[in-house]
Amino acid sequence: MESECALILSSVQGSFEVSDDEYDRFTEDWHYLSIKQKESNLVLDLLNVFSGLGSSFFIWSKNSENSSFDIENNPLINDVGNDMIEVCHEILRIHFDQLTLLEFVASSYTGVICESITAEFVEILEDLQECVTRFHDIHITSFLGLQKLLNYLRPSMQTLSTLASLVTEFDSKRLIDDNSNIGVLILDSLDFRCRSEAGSKKLLLQHILNSVLDSYSLLINHYINFFNFSQVDFTDFVTDFFIKTCENDEFSPSNERDYATGWNLGSFCREVGWPRVWVDERYVPKFLKNVAVSVLEIGVLLKLLDNKVQHHFLLDAKTSTITNSNDVNFRKYKFHNVEELALLIQNVHKNAMDEVYFSLKRNSQLFTILKMVFDYFLLQKSYIQDIVNNFNTSGLSDLNKRLQSYVDRDWDNSTGSFRPKLYLKCDDLYNFAGVLEYYSHFGRDLGSLEVETLDGLEKTGLEQDSSLGEWNNSFDFRGIVLCFDIELTIRLILTDKIMYRYKLMFKLLFQLKYAEYCLNQLTQYHVRAGQLAIEPELMPRFNLQLFTLNKMQYLIKNLLRFFLVDVVSEELVSFHSANYPDLLSLYNAHEKLVNKLTESMFLTNEQVLSSLLTLILIVVKFSSEVQTFNENPTFSFVTNSVYSETDSPNCSSDLMKNISRFLTTIENNSLNLNTLLRNPGYDNMVKIASTEFDKNLKLFKSHLSSSNSPLNLLI
Repeated sequence: MESECALILSSVQGSFEVSDDEYDRFTEDWHYLSIKQKESNLVLDLLNVFSGLGSSFFIWSKNSENSSFDIENNPLINDVGNDMIEVCHEILRIHFDQLTLLEFVASSYTGVICESITAEFVEILEDLQECVTRFHDIHITSFLGLQKLLNYLRPSMQTLSTLASLVTEFDSKRLIDDNSNIGVLILDSLDFRCRSEAGSKKLLLQHILNSVLDSYSLLINHYINFFNFSQVDFTDFVTDFFIKTCENDEFSPSNERDYATGWNLGSFCREVGWPRVWVDERYVPKFLKNVAVSVLEIGVLLKLLDNKVQHHFLLDAKTSTITNSNDVNFRKYKFHNVEELALLIQNVHKNAMDEVYFSLKRNSQLFTILKMVFDYFLLQKSYIQDIVNNFNTSGLSDLNKRLQSYVDRDWDNSTGSFRPKLYLKCDDLYNFAGVLEYYSHFGRDLGSLEVETLDGLEKTGLEQDSSLGEWNNSFDFRGIVLCFDIELTIRLILTDKIMYRYKLMFKLLFQLKYAEYCLNQLTQYHVRAGQLAIEPELMPRFNLQLFTLNKMQYLIKNLLRFFLVDVVSEELVSFHSANYPDLLSLYNAHEKLVNKLTESMFLTNEQVLSSLLTLILIVVKFSSEVQTFNENPTFSFVTNSVYSETDSPNCSSDLMKNISRFLTTIENNSLNLNTLLRNPGYDNMVKIASTEFDKNLKLFKSHLSSSNSPLNLLI
């Protein structure tokens, strides 16, 4: 048929360029021919035209403005009369519709829609050619004439005209440069005309629509079953399919939220190393607009379940095995129109969502995992306090082992086969104010050392990173971040983007906890120092130091109480009190929770967060400087109470000896403390710390006042 198409298309421009013999055979001694002979020659000439040969009597050209054809007559035939010429023109118009279909076939448009339409066109064109051949065979033995030819072709006239308008009259404004979505535009036009036409036209168009939907629904099923289109012989077939795949990070709308469910499973695929899928709206048929993302999500969800659909879900099970029939009635569809098709997709999507949700709760211990996230990342249990207490004396490897022991203990009571891993890691993101706007860049810096792929985990999370050194003095407390390796399906809820926010919240809370720990250590120092004799002229310096400590403690304790109690605890109580009947309701509620927490912790307010992190750094730096001075033998004093009961004299023979030792200790410690307070460097350090703290606290309050946060009432 392709060679026949090429031959017939050669006459699109119609001309007198026919063979000399053929031209002479029809026109020789024309004026001496009878009217019947002339009509017979016209019939044979038109039959040649339908077979792809040139015409001896007519020439035509396509009008670029309206795509119609203009016909010019050979002056030689003017003597046959206008009626006969008009019949010839009417027959030629049937041929012009034939040419339109042939042009579409010869264009070799790729895609399931165009392939299906082309197959129908080829069948109709072959039937037309058989009709022309039969008429020719009869006409050369017994004269039939132009009117009989027209009557003979008239049944094809409406069919060809309807189909020609189908591939020419569509919304061409939506056509993209490479014409790859032409099939979708034709399908939209086909669906619209099936609704508006009646009678035989409607039956014809409905037959074409059923044929297209048959192939299109099989394509949807292929995506759902196999998730991607990596097969070489299948690539061109999906050109006009609305689900697109890309293996790399080339541009796609995957950074946007899916407009059907509100989450983005295309980004989820990228996160877990699957082919990146996304919905290209330019290729979505109008009747599938509201369920296009549902189709995408069905494929992703079933891949998570590793649950392939064993039969075509759009067909009744009894007839789904039938694959070799051109009769649309041979297939028993579960849908009778495109509305029912969309509804069927919605039902399949709901079933897939329910199955994944059930699997998450039963097999993956979803709510246990969520509780672990709340406990560890949001410091709802004392595990992280233990890490803070040992931060200055243990290596990262030891801290991770200590942390994992808590995780293992919590998980021992659970039935899940996948054992989650929590571990600490260091990064160089010390000031993370404003980083939520740059997730695509910083997400990898804060991300897990492991990426769970189809082949499993790439590394273990408990191995010591040699680049960090063995002891904590080789890394900054501001760089500590908590990472969590979780099961693949759990990442539907705990996406990389969500976990990124949890990690930022942990960084903030960890820094506050570490600052609190440092201040507590400093408080113990001052309690013991207060037991010693301080020279009167040095008391203002000691009081300034104590006053600075109290200011810092007041701020840090109020911040921790606000974040951990007023914000986190209250929001978690609200979250746990709600019922989540399906996966989407849980996802939306959890995302709302995370967004509320990040906002309440000022992770979305760059000015407030930046000034807060500066205050934390000043507090830790002040504590560290005091500790550094105290470790100097010139200024240090015994940290145990000089009036400890265990050191008190308990027998008369040791009384004088112990009294002498007590007096010496008190005298030496007092001397060292007074020497420290008299030191200009130490005095200057305390004054600078107090001044910087007051200045930045004022700035923090100024930024905070514009946020309408309840924290304004607490500090």
